[in-house]
Amino acid sequence: MLTIFYACSSNRTQVQKDVEIVPVEIENATKDVSLFLEKIEIIPLETIDSSLVHKCNKVIYDEKMDIYAIYTREQIVYTFTGDGKFVDNSRRVKGQGPEEYYMVVDVNFNTHLNGIDMLNPYGTIYTYTPNFELLLKRKVDMEFPVDHFISLKSDEYVFTYPYLWTDPEVVFFNLKTKHIDNVNYDGTIAGGNTMEHECFRKVNNDFYFVPTGVNYYCYRIDVEKKDLVPILYLDFGKEEINEEELPGCGWGRKNETDKEKQEIVEDFKERYYFLRNSNHIIPSIKFFNNDYVYIFMQYCPK
Repeated sequence: MLTIFYACSSNRTQVQKDVEIVPVEIENATKDVSLFLEKIEIIPLETIDSSLVHKCNKVIYDEKMDIYAIYTREQIVYTFTGDGKFVDNSRRVKGQGPEEYYMVVDVNFNTHLNGIDMLNPYGTIYTYTPNFELLLKRKVDMEFPVDHFISLKSDEYVFTYPYLWTDPEVVFFNLKTKHIDNVNYDGTIAGGNTMEHECFRKVNNDFYFVPTGVNYYCYRIDVEKKDLVPILYLDFGKEEINEEELPGCGWGRKNETDKEKQEIVEDFKERYYFLRNSNHIIPSIKFFNNDYVYIFMQYCPK
């Protein structure tokens, strides 16, 4: 596998409906990040028995709290200060007690409570301090399991569903009013085949949605209107993956029977393995700031 890192030029073409097309020049991709990063800072993490991290899934940082949180495949969260000093881990609160969590699929900082939100797939949000003292435990009544989320306001969240249950969509939920808004999005060619574990991002005071899987769109979250607004399209030119040429399916659909679910699983796997064994260039990680779009890509030659 050849991995390449590319920084897109901020010289973009403006198109209708405020969607910017970002041309991705594959031939100019680089493995040398020093060509476009002014500074790379390595933060050594304090190493003691309680801070040993295994199989990291997600690393997040909150500038206001000056805290790093590392979420692992064991569903344990580790916290460190901005200069790398160990704070605590969540192992002692993983269980089935009244102030404990049993299962977590995503974590994010909650800037409204100065804590860490931890989500289980059935819609329970546990909010802990960096020392894992429980601040709040709240239940979100969802029709289907959830797998990613972020806090938009103190009582408002946005979530995603796993591919098996619905069409590609996000769901806005107000904890106070219990109001739900389901919003579909376009562009998902294939789920999986990427390295992304975070689809909701906050840049300055704005929130964004970057779909996981093979999807060339990036969306701004309209917090007030509860909507997704497409803002960027990554143009891979002749290297763009054409969905019509792929077997299987890239995402699920709303369904009611076990037979339908099994069909979705088989079709999803067919496309997943087809792309995995193809020579397509796959955008594995996508993120951006006010000036650039950064893409980490994988090329898997046969």
